Amino acid sequence: MDRKEFLKQAASVTILLSTSSIFSVYSQGVPFFKPGDLSESDLEKVSEALQTKVDRLIDFLREKGWLKYIFDLGLLSSDKLDIHELISGIPPERLSKIKELKGFEDFGGNKFIEPGYPALSLLYHILANPRVRPNAIELKNYPELYQLDILEDYIYALKKWDSYKKDYRVATDDELVLAVFAYEYRTAFKTPHHQCADLVFSRTGVGRVGEKEIRYDKGNRCFTNNPTGNDNDKNISVIPARYGVFIAKKTKIKDNLFEAMKMQKERSYNGSADIHYIKNKNDYDYLIPVRKLFNDDLLIDSAKINFGEKHESLKIANLFNPIKPQLIRNSDSLVSTTIMNSSFLIISQHDKLIKPVIDPVSKKILVYDGKYKRENLYFSSLYNGKSSVVESIEIYESANHARSLNNYKNPRNLPMYVNVSHELEKDSIYYRSRNADFSFEKIIETNEQHNIPLFQDNICDGFVSANIEGLNAQNKLRFVFNRGVLNAFSIITAPDFFPQVDGFDLQQFDIAPGSGDRSLFFEGGITSLATCNIPPNPIVYQNTKSELLGVDPKETYSSVISNTPKTKGLNMFSDPEQEKGYIFSSYLPDLCSSVFAPGWDITFSSMNSNNNEQIFLSTRGLGSPFVEDMKLCAAMNGMWPAASPDASRTFQGSITE
Repeated sequence: MDRKEFLKQAASVTILLSTSSIFSVYSQGVPFFKPGDLSESDLEKVSEALQTKVDRLIDFLREKGWLKYIFDLGLLSSDKLDIHELISGIPPERLSKIKELKGFEDFGGNKFIEPGYPALSLLYHILANPRVRPNAIELKNYPELYQLDILEDYIYALKKWDSYKKDYRVATDDELVLAVFAYEYRTAFKTPHHQCADLVFSRTGVGRVGEKEIRYDKGNRCFTNNPTGNDNDKNISVIPARYGVFIAKKTKIKDNLFEAMKMQKERSYNGSADIHYIKNKNDYDYLIPVRKLFNDDLLIDSAKINFGEKHESLKIANLFNPIKPQLIRNSDSLVSTTIMNSSFLIISQHDKLIKPVIDPVSKKILVYDGKYKRENLYFSSLYNGKSSVVESIEIYESANHARSLNNYKNPRNLPMYVNVSHELEKDSIYYRSRNADFSFEKIIETNEQHNIPLFQDNICDGFVSANIEGLNAQNKLRFVFNRGVLNAFSIITAPDFFPQVDGFDLQQFDIAPGSGDRSLFFEGGITSLATCNIPPNPIVYQNTKSELLGVDPKETYSSVISNTPKTKGLNMFSDPEQEKGYIFSSYLPDLCSSVFAPGWDITFSSMNSNNNEQIFLSTRGLGSPFVEDMKLCAAMNGMWPAASPDASRTFQGSITE
C-alpha cells in the first residue's frame, strides 16, 4: 500500500480491530463469584467513620433519584439497601435482561456489591460508568469523584484479608509490598482485556499542562481539558492524575494466577528500531494491586495516610554548560495537590502554556547564546542532538518506499529542539520571520551573536509518595507496613489535543495487512508508554528504604494492568466503530506515547551522556518549549495520522489523486 492509499484509509478509521490490545501488558484473572456465595458473616467490619461516609452517600443517592432509578430497574426490593440483598447474587435471568440495556453491557460481575472488587459491583458500575446515564437524573445530580472514592473504600473494606490472600494466592507476607498506583475506572473498550468495565492501574501517572484549572465532567466521569464544556472554547484545562495506596503482590505473568493477554508484537510493527519495547513480558516482575488502603481503614488501625510529592523541570537548566542550578524549577512553581477523600491528585499549575524564561537573578528575560552554525538548525529549531534521530523514508530512491530505521539509542539529557525563531530587543520579544532569501540562515552562518529569548512550559516529572502514620505496633501486617511505601512515577506533559483518538483506535494502520514486518507509519508509530521497559527517573527512589529497593521492579513502572474475571469467549468490546456515547480522558501510560515514538509526552535520559545502559524516563530532553516537538512530529506525520492529515497533504500532494 502506498502512502496516499494509507492516508485515505487512516482518515476513516473504520476497520474492526484484533481482539488483542497493543496497550495492555497483561490482565490479571480472578475467579468469578457465584450467586449466594456470601453471607453477612463473611463480611469484614468497617469503621464508624467510613460507615458514616457511606450513609451520607446513600442519602445523596436517595435524594437525587439514583435509588429510585435502581429500584425501577428491578434490581432491589426496596430503597433501604438491605446488606443481605446487596451481597447476594443477582438472579441470572434478571442480570441478563439488565445487561441488554445501554451502559450495562460491559458489567462483569453478578452482585450489587462484590466485596473487594468495585469493578464487579453493580452499584459502583452504575455510578462510575460514563455510559450509564438515567434520563430522569440531571447532570448536576451525578456523584462527584470523592463520592465514588468513598464507595471504592467501602467495597474494598468489606472483604476479609484472608479472603484476599486466598484470591491472590498469597503464601507469605514476603510477597507483599505497599505501593502508590495511578488508577481509574474504564469501560470495557478502554481496558487492557476488552472483556468488561474495570479498574485499570499503573505505577506511572500522566498529568497534562493547561491554561485553566481542572474540571471534572460528572457525566463522563472523568477530568476533561475542556474548561467550560463548550466545544468552541479555545482554552485548555489541566488534566490531573489520581493516585491511591495499595497492598500489592510482586509476581511474574507466567504465574498460574494470571491470564496473560497477547501483546502488540502480533498487531504492530516492532523491528530493531524499538529497542525499548517489552518483547518478552514474562521476563519481568510486576506489582499487582490487591487491596486499597485509606484513612479510617480498620486494616491499618484507622491510621492516617499522608501523601507527598516532588517534581522538577531541568529543561532550561540543562541547556547551559555547566548546568545552571538556579534555573531548575521545582514543585512550588509546577504542581499543586489535593486530597480527594482517600485519593491524591497531582495537578499541573494552570498557567500560560508557553511563557518567557525570567532569569531569577537579573529578573529579566533569559537569552541563549546564538552563536551556532547553520547545520545546528533543524528547520526553524535549534537542534542539540549528537546524531540523526530522524527516521527517513526513501521515497524517491526506493521503489518500495523503504523505511530507514533509527535505533533511538542516544539519551536526551537536554532539550533536543529549542525555539530560536524570536529575538529580544529592548526587553521586547520579536518574531524572526523566515524569508525566501534565506536571510535568517545567512545571519547564522556569519556566526553573529543574537539575543534569543528562551521559553518555558510546566512540563516536568517526579514522584508521588505516601506513609502511614499511627500504625499499631501489633498489626497483623506490620511486617509489610513497616517497610514503607514504594513511590509512583509522575509525569506532567503536554496537552492531548486529540483525546478522543488514541493508538488503540488506529491500531490497524500500524502494520501492512497480513504482515507484522512493515509499518504503515512513515514516521513514528502508535506504540504506547505502557509497553516500554525503561525505568523511571531515579528521583523516584531517592527516599526509598534499602530493604524495598530490592523488591521494586523498576522496568515495569509504566505497565498498565487490570483485574478481570476469567470469562469465556472472545473479547467483545474491541471494535472502534462501536458507539461509545461518552467523552474519554485518561492519565495512564497506555494512552501516552512512548519515547519519541512518535510523540512529545516523554523521552529518556541518562546520568552519563555516554552511557546508554542506565537510561531512564524523563521530560528533560523534550522540546523547549513543547511546541517544538509538536510542529516537527506533526509535519513528519510522526503523530497519529488523524491528527496531521493537512501536513501530510502539504508534503505528499493530494490524497485524492
